[in-house]
This record gives sequence, structure tokens and C-alpha cells, in this order.
Amino acid sequence: MTVPLFAQNYFRYERPVEKFLYSEKLADTVNYDILLPKTLPFSPTIRYPLIIVFDKQNQIGYTHTLNTIDYLTATSSMPDAIIIGISLVGKQRNLWTQPNYNKNGKADDFLQFILTDLKNAHGNLPLNDFKLFIGHSRTAIFSSYALTKEPEKINAIFGASLSYFDFDDQKQKELFESSLTRIKNNKRNTYYYFSVGGKENRDKHEEPVLQLKEFLERV
Repeated sequence: MTVPLFAQNYFRYERPVEKFLYSEKLADTVNYDILLPKTLPFSPTIRYPLIIVFDKQNQIGYTHTLNTIDYLTATSSMPDAIIIGISLVGKQRNLWTQPNYNKNGKADDFLQFILTDLKNAHGNLPLNDFKLFIGHSRTAIFSSYALTKEPEKINAIFGASLSYFDFDDQKQKELFESSLTRIKNNKRNTYYYFSVGGKENRDKHEEPVLQLKEFLERV
């Protein structure tokens, strides 16, 4: 019997439920999954952190990320969470990850969709205040920008193949620097993780990521 690659069950999570929600500001429909922890029906008083996983359209990378979260949860290396996996297809991926101050950019609108529209559409989800964004390349850059814009509402990001402020966008750098005071004043831990492939993989993000590492070591 042949089992489809992406049809496996998760140990700690229910299978993804696909949703669609139209955004007036984005003038587009957002496609996303919701994954609920299997403990939810048995723990009515528990409120869960929210993990936003970008690039649902990349099924190999997306499934690997979900499997990693499932494994870490099952081994008690991280707590149960509610996961929302968001797809960015075609022009959406570039358009929604560039700030609104760029021509045709809609990153600010996309961020408010995540923080407000999704919250309003799923107000029954038992969430606490912790939010983690997980992105790759363009969506890693967006995750970093989102933390800069809303450091009081986002607790952590993980950016695979991130870059030095969208490949040396000076305005993003200035915004990030100005947000550091707000982050310090939050009086809670804020987590900023990033990684990149090596030269052997011909990853064009390597040099910008090294620049980012050196910058963070100075500030």
C-alpha cells in the first residue's frame, strides 16, 4: 500500500484543518491551516502559545517544520501549542513580505491580518500571549520586520536563511535599532534565532546573515 508523503498523522497534534479568510487590506484571500494539540479537549483551563509557520505552499519544508514541532513537543522539549500555517503563493510571497513604505508592499497589512483578523476569526481558540513566527528567506525577513514593528506582541522568531535587514534596507535597520529600547522595556525574554546554509550549498543569504550576526554582537 502506498501512503501519501504528506498524509501522516502527528503524535501530539490533530491533523491540519484548512481555512480561507479574505482580507480587505490585502485585497486577497489567505489560505492557512490550523493544528490543535490533542491535549486541548482534556485541558479546558490551559491556554496555549501560538506558532505561526509561514510557507505552507512549500510542502516539503512545511511538513518538516511541523514534524519537528511535533517531535519536540512529544519529547517535552517544548510545550503544546496552537499552530497556524500560512500559505504565500505567487506574488503574495514578495508583496506581503515588503513593508508598506515600499511601492506595493503590504507587510504591515499582512502583519495586522495575523495579529487582528485571525484573532477575531478564531476568538474561541484558548491562546495565551506568547507568539512565535517561523519563516524562511522572504518570510524570515518578514518575521524579523514583524518583531521590529510589534515587539510587545511577538515574543520570538526563527528565521531560516534570514538576511541583513532585507539585504541592507537601511530603513529596516533603523526601525530595528529603534525597537531595541521597546524590547528591553518589555521586561520579558524576547528570542531572535536565525540560521543559514553554508557556501557549499550556494546560499546567497550566507554573507547577509553573517553581517546580521556581527551587527547584533555590536548592539
